[in-house]
Amino acid sequence: MTLTPTANSLARRFFSDLPLSQTSVSNTALHQFIAERLHQTHAVLNGTLDGTGPGSLIGSDWYTGFWHKKKLTSGRVVHCRNKSGMDITAQREMDFDFPAKRETCQRIMRNLPATGCPQLLTLASAHGNCVQAAIQRNPNVRIDNVESRDDVLQVWKSRKISLGVETTDHRCTLQEFTNATVFAARHFDLINADAMGYAGRTMFEYLWPINRAKNTNILAVTTQKLDAFRNHGDFQDGLRKRYAKSKDPHAACIVDWLPNYEMIDRFVYRKDDQSKHREVFVFKLEA
Repeated sequence: MTLTPTANSLARRFFSDLPLSQTSVSNTALHQFIAERLHQTHAVLNGTLDGTGPGSLIGSDWYTGFWHKKKLTSGRVVHCRNKSGMDITAQREMDFDFPAKRETCQRIMRNLPATGCPQLLTLASAHGNCVQAAIQRNPNVRIDNVESRDDVLQVWKSRKISLGVETTDHRCTLQEFTNATVFAARHFDLINADAMGYAGRTMFEYLWPINRAKNTNILAVTTQKLDAFRNHGDFQDGLRKRYAKSKDPHAACIVDWLPNYEMIDRFVYRKDDQSKHREVFVFKLEA
């Protein structure tokens, strides 16, 4: 049986076939190469390759070891070969540090108690915008940080020293952390689930343990802004069937996964006019 190639595997072939003398290539050319072979739309490929999860370019060692993305002043995105000595992790993480992101973190952290020593679980990434916003809100906040990538975690450990902040760092994914036996015994004032994914099995696997444990007063969930469900498979197709008559299926699904919580805020943001929108849902534990 011949297996259908994935967008990621075709991307790897695309970059491998480029001559060593070629130092950059447009994102449009990459998408066109893959779209012609998989018969997928550019919107789907943008979500898959240009996102942050499994199968994305920045989630693939074969890509980050040799390439990085750069947005030109025209708004076009190109892929550039890494230069010797370049800090690729820092280059990649720059995509997550921009004014709208910092404002979003500040809006989320307004839900953190301004007094006492509140407990925060978050994903600091390399820049720690959420951490800085939390400390600005309450300097006595105690922070658990989850990070799945070794390189990003090492950058954060250096950065937090320069910022003069403390975090307890956990090398794992958010779903691994929330599914750990000790998680239900913890209590947080705020969980900032800034995983930027979408309603699917992975999101369900970290939201449902939070709902079951009822161990955070506030839960902020950052997602891709979608009007419908992404991807295919039994799980995703089941969601499409269940919410076929919903006018807002993506949001309705996330709300249904958190029956012990009430949504108290919802807003969108994006990096610039050419970027995709992100959406934030903020929930409060029901009494």
